[in-house]
Amino acid sequence: MSKSLKNFITIDDALEKYSARQLRFAFLLQNWNARLDFKESSMQEVRSAESLLNVRLAPSPPSPLHLAESS
Repeated sequence: MSKSLKNFITIDDALEKYSARQLRFAFLLQNWNARLDFKESSMQEVRSAESLLNVRLAPSPPSPLHLAESS
């Protein structure tokens, strides 16, 4: 990306389109010494990873057996 070629994105521009959490995921999914290729397909991968994480970390409803024991 190059400012002279007008193919760069600022952090403020990225935050208008993506959440801070999604940007963190984008950075975390890259190798530490690799150049970050910031494109829409990469952000789609980030969104799917975020939704998978949300599903995995969502609190599960209490089971009926557990409710009967606590009464």
